[in-house]
Amino acid sequence: MSNSVSLLFRMDYDEAGNPFLYIGPGDSDQSKSPPLPQRELSLTILFTGFKAADKKRLEGLANTSKFTIRKSVSHELTFIVAGDNAGPTKLADARHEGATVLTEAQFIQLIETGELPLGQEIIE
Repeated sequence: MSNSVSLLFRMDYDEAGNPFLYIGPGDSDQSKSPPLPQRELSLTILFTGFKAADKKRLEGLANTSKFTIRKSVSHELTFIVAGDNAGPTKLADARHEGATVLTEAQFIQLIETGELPLGQEIIE
């Protein structure tokens, strides 16, 4: 019998529509321990390396999902979504500031399912 606890990370929204990151026990552990307190986050995102039309479409999806769109890398950046022409320096700077680098497909998965692709970064 294992004493480990499976944690669930899920993006959710409060009554006012503000996004927050839910951290609680995974499905198999729900009866064993209560969820951890909800923590509100300001989810910020930057799109780089996309054609103008694609960037506009992705920013529209982000706006609909209540992300704050950034135009440059900063310590406040949560995610950077990298297109085919993303510059390696910008991606390195974003990683250094603690942002998670996502592909377009991972971003779409995030907004459709609320699942954070932690540990799945595939952009080099």
